[in-house]
Amino acid sequence: MASEQGGSHKRGFSVFGPAILIALGAIFLLNSLEVVPWSVWGTLWRFWPVILILLGVQTILGRSGANWAISLAVAVTIVVLLVGVIVAASQAGWINGLPDGGAVTRQEDEALTGSVSNELGTIQEVRSNLQFGAGRLTVDSLPSASDKLIVLDYKVGAVGRVPTTKLTQTGRQGKLDITGSEEVKVGFVSGAAEWNVHLNPTVVQNLTVRIGAADGNLDLRALKVRTLNLDVGASTVIVGLPANAGSTNAFVNSGAATLTLEIPSEVGTRIVSDSGLASINASSRFSREGGVFTTDDYQTAANRLDVELKAGVSTVSIK
Repeated sequence: MASEQGGSHKRGFSVFGPAILIALGAIFLLNSLEVVPWSVWGTLWRFWPVILILLGVQTILGRSGANWAISLAVAVTIVVLLVGVIVAASQAGWINGLPDGGAVTRQEDEALTGSVSNELGTIQEVRSNLQFGAGRLTVDSLPSASDKLIVLDYKVGAVGRVPTTKLTQTGRQGKLDITGSEEVKVGFVSGAAEWNVHLNPTVVQNLTVRIGAADGNLDLRALKVRTLNLDVGASTVIVGLPANAGSTNAFVNSGAATLTLEIPSEVGTRIVSDSGLASINASSRFSREGGVFTTDDYQTAANRLDVELKAGVSTVSIK
């Protein structure tokens, strides 16, 4: 009998080591899904007493002769409670991931909004790289007389990302990076993030846009886009292509998305598609030969658009 109780005690104890690993794995997963910021690890050490709790519970279960099933149930319950507390603390803003002097805090249910911008200066051509995760994204043009290169109005969503812009300039050329920072403490904020990006229409744009899981509306019709690199994940995106940019080359990579390409009637267009399992529907102004869609005025139009389209399991509309 003594040996059986010892075996039960050993089996009960072995449950809690894996339980801790499961908890850590769950937090890593929440980091990757952007539910909990990576900065949580700087605060997680405060939960070290949980290890003592687990050891104490294990001692009680071992002495009471509880079998492995009861030990597992208790361990899972503790893991769920621990992960739940961490998620709630993150959403409530109790986990501080801010650098010194960078605190931005808002009360419950109060949306965090703001605006960032960069001056145009002497820039005539810019390579812009915009990365947006989840939420709602719009891109359009500033007034032609604006002295700004970019104005980005934003609203922070539940994940707590605040956009940042970084501009470097060499001569009359610029490089602009537009990303979201996780280093923000906002308290509880409901709803999705919203970015409204306004670009200067007088500057030649070499534009890269990467969108994760979002609703996007990219109105590029008034912009001078020379090259467009568009990478779309599980999103619904409408793209209005440039109307008066001369020659535009676009490279579009679409995953599991619903994508609409709106092309101005005066723009001669050729689209070469590697569609995979995509469903592609083009308006009557396009003639189709295999995976190539062409307008009648492609060779003669003053403004031309060349598109390389790679689409996975997507629905693509060409208008």
